[in-house]
Amino acid sequence: MASQHANRFWLSSLAGTLLLWLDWFNDRRPIMLLIALIFPVAAAGCQVVNFTLARLLQHTVDAQMLQIDGGLSLVIYHWTTSHRLVWLLTDAVYKNIPLLMAVVLTDKGTKVRLMAKSLAVGSVMAPVFYCLVPAVGPGKTGDPLAARNCMPSLHFGWALIAVACSSRRMKWITVPFAIATAYATLGTGEHYWMDIVAAVPYTYLVLWACERSYERTGELELAAADWNRSS
Repeated sequence: MASQHANRFWLSSLAGTLLLWLDWFNDRRPIMLLIALIFPVAAAGCQVVNFTLARLLQHTVDAQMLQIDGGLSLVIYHWTTSHRLVWLLTDAVYKNIPLLMAVVLTDKGTKVRLMAKSLAVGSVMAPVFYCLVPAVGPGKTGDPLAARNCMPSLHFGWALIAVACSSRRMKWITVPFAIATAYATLGTGEHYWMDIVAAVPYTYLVLWACERSYERTGELELAAADWNRSS
């Protein structure tokens, strides 16, 4: 099942990359060219980090996490896997987060620079917390090769960033997707409910830091220039 999940993630990343390239060919926005080049590298980087941490962090704290969790996440995981249609929809939401990111980034109303920077900063900083709280999730306990990437939930964090940076019309997609992602993190057995809770302040701090960086470096003016060029 792990290999199937990885394959779906890669297919979603490939589809997202193609969408970003098509957007650049259409509008020729420099920022989109940079994102299109980095997107597949970032997707591969996530897999490399997960692979590396799984081998470096032999001990996990899943027993303690399960105790704090109270068994709620495990119940949701078992219920989801016992209902095939629910499982297929849940798995599709969880594995297609790269495609959603690409869809939001290509929308002309998106705060592209803020979203791209927030995704990058959030992803780079998360492994620090994975090392502090190494856990594999209720559906993967006992698997020595499972990724140690529970707290905070980056999937939910990415979805929250999409909500914060998307246009008003795109929020009709990003908000329901974020809610579905919150459930999917539990339904796929990848996370505990505490990981979702932790993702909220983590994502807020990442967005806040990146917005402050905008103000210091004048990137808001660059973003406005990109918008005017594409209009």
